[in-house]
Amino acid sequence: MNQSNQIKGLAIIAIVLHNFIRPIIGCQCNEMSWVEINATNFLIGIKSWISPLYIIGFLGWYGVPLFIFVSGYGLSIKYDKKIEFNAGRKFLFKQWKKLVILMMPTLLVFAFIVSVIYRRYYPAELLWQIPTMTANMLSFRILPGPYWFFGMIFQKYAIFLIISKLKIGTIRLLLIFAGIFIVFDYFVLYGVAPDTMVWIRHNSIGWIPVFLLGMLAARIDITVPKPIAFIGLALFSVMSVVKWFHPLNGLLLVVCVVTLCKAFESKSLVLMGLLSAYLFVLHGLTREIFYLSCWNWNLFVLITVYFAVTLTASYGYMRLDKFITRKNN
Repeated sequence: MNQSNQIKGLAIIAIVLHNFIRPIIGCQCNEMSWVEINATNFLIGIKSWISPLYIIGFLGWYGVPLFIFVSGYGLSIKYDKKIEFNAGRKFLFKQWKKLVILMMPTLLVFAFIVSVIYRRYYPAELLWQIPTMTANMLSFRILPGPYWFFGMIFQKYAIFLIISKLKIGTIRLLLIFAGIFIVFDYFVLYGVAPDTMVWIRHNSIGWIPVFLLGMLAARIDITVPKPIAFIGLALFSVMSVVKWFHPLNGLLLVVCVVTLCKAFESKSLVLMGLLSAYLFVLHGLTREIFYLSCWNWNLFVLITVYFAVTLTASYGYMRLDKFITRKNN
């Protein structure tokens, strides 16, 4: 459990800082589609005095595959071979309910801020598509804030249910399916239009290999020797600017991070992992507030205060959520 929370803690720090820093410094990443100029600009940016910020701005999105890996791992540990055939709909409804309760309060406030204060409008149908987990499938646009992730991860729950019910979760079949979808990722990278790739990456089909790697990790040890993990991280940093390695880079990072989190325990990362769900839904909201009021601050002071405020607000949101849950029970 501590290892999973460490991975989630590292992932949420990367995502929160990435989403906040990237617009400020004008750094574009290759999360949803590959744009060669983004990699070129990153190589230029890391030569500047704010190079650490460019590293976070360009690479911080790799927290997403870490979260997806933990999801596949956690579902396999908790539910594998325990879901009865008739319990599938109850399982999916339970997961949907948890996601909606977590995100809806912040989604409504987020929508108010960006529309009333920023005059930035999203299609009205997103207000029902996002809670029903259908926005990812129905929209080709980049969804607001962190809310695209919820529809994608809900699809992952459905995929896990199918794998469990059809009993195709053996080690050999998981490896075969992962290989098939890695080939598919290469086809998407080189063979489809950028808008189509964005849609695929907004949906579970764009993240299948790392999810299956999580399921695989629940069955076998995927760690490597620590020196290999450090070498792997160095390779990851180089591979991140090479298009051909794009489908493999997230998998390499996951194996290295899992290895190092198993070898070195950090209580701070564990605590961050426990707060990760609340940080995830709140950081987009606090980000918009800080963008509105604090542009003239020193850059590093702004980032530090933003993260501290978001962390404090997330802790309060967690306490409130647990208080309401206890009252209802």
